[in-house]
Amino acid sequence: MPTVYPAKCGITVRKKEGNRFQRAIYLDLRRYISPRSKIRGILFEWFRSTFNGSDARIDVRGWDIEARKFLKYLNNIFTGVKREIDRGSFNRIMKDEKFIRSALELAEKGRKATSPNPMVGAVVVKGDKILATGYHKKFGTPHAEVVALKTCGNKAKGATLYVNLEPCCHYGKTPPCTDLIIQSKIKRVVCSAIDPNPLVNCKGVGKLRKAGIKVEIGILEDEAKTLNEAYFKYITTNMPFVILRIKGTLNGMESSISTPASAIDTDAILWDLSIVNSPHLNPLPRGERKFGFTNNQIILTGTWNEISYCLKRLKAMVQRNIILAPVDDRKEVFESNREFKIWKIEKKKNGELALLPFLKRCGKEGIASLLIEGGSGILSSFLKQKLADKILFEITSDISGREELFGDLGINKMSEAIVLKNYEWKKTERSLLVSGYPAF
Repeated sequence: MPTVYPAKCGITVRKKEGNRFQRAIYLDLRRYISPRSKIRGILFEWFRSTFNGSDARIDVRGWDIEARKFLKYLNNIFTGVKREIDRGSFNRIMKDEKFIRSALELAEKGRKATSPNPMVGAVVVKGDKILATGYHKKFGTPHAEVVALKTCGNKAKGATLYVNLEPCCHYGKTPPCTDLIIQSKIKRVVCSAIDPNPLVNCKGVGKLRKAGIKVEIGILEDEAKTLNEAYFKYITTNMPFVILRIKGTLNGMESSISTPASAIDTDAILWDLSIVNSPHLNPLPRGERKFGFTNNQIILTGTWNEISYCLKRLKAMVQRNIILAPVDDRKEVFESNREFKIWKIEKKKNGELALLPFLKRCGKEGIASLLIEGGSGILSSFLKQKLADKILFEITSDISGREELFGDLGINKMSEAIVLKNYEWKKTERSLLVSGYPAF
């Protein structure tokens, strides 16, 4: 039986002959299995729960027939040598991961400044030596690849460029990165993920390969996509990546949110005024303190009465433009609030809020990510209409509260329950934070 090493975009299988590993292959699961295949999900889940990054042998006990068949297929791939690599090539894969991780760390430095562009980092390497690094600092400024290549100048000839996203090949705020990569005579490019932007989407890779540059894709792809999850949603749907922020007690009641919303990286924050105007749930700072937002726009939703009451408190505190999103009509208030942008949220025939047109409006205005803080009504509407992309759920150690966290979600059976995938837990002094992605 071969020894299997898990990796984010595939698995590494090394066959032991005697006391030494004589042969090794790196398998990219996407090459052999459809992303929607049940087998792919079974293996990835099993690798995550069993290996945790450590070496282990495959134990097929408890596997279903489908998964056992794949294991047999995996062994056939191994013996048939679909992609056989020697020890040196195996070490190269480990080296690629190391420098891609560096690129991801660099990309993170651009958080809260690059939207609606992605966060990108670049590392130029020759041999084992890093010649230069760069990252996209701010929307409209030079891209990561350009910063890195201009830093190392002529030394880039024959080097390898590591980048967490496919280099662009079109003119936007800046010239194409692919042109400079070709001019710099880079020998090899390793990137984590293809850019889903229709103007790029494999075209950048194609242009580099046509110029004779070797390009490899898929190293730490999952990490790269998670880093730019808002960008991937926005650029493919023209709608923002929606995060629901929920705080509840042990008995399932609403609780006030203490951490400032500005601590979460989004382009805009939507506040449901049913909780903003509630003294025991209000997330806004009291007194004359400033909000301290840098990149966030503030969207206020509720009835015009709630909005009018809230505006009296906010005008002296908020230093940014406010967008009003009323859910009812009052023409005289429309006339008296021309200083604000007004995006009315319409209602469906059944009385529910029509959130999809609202999100499309946000997308048109360049909002790539949206944080929702609200009561049971607005939270339930986003969940019921399957428009939430991520949930941040903080569970306090209290048993208290006046209002239930959610309204009617239209779920009558456990089989219809909304399940969080790829969830994580984080323990704080008085609460437990659960973050994950709803599987609708």
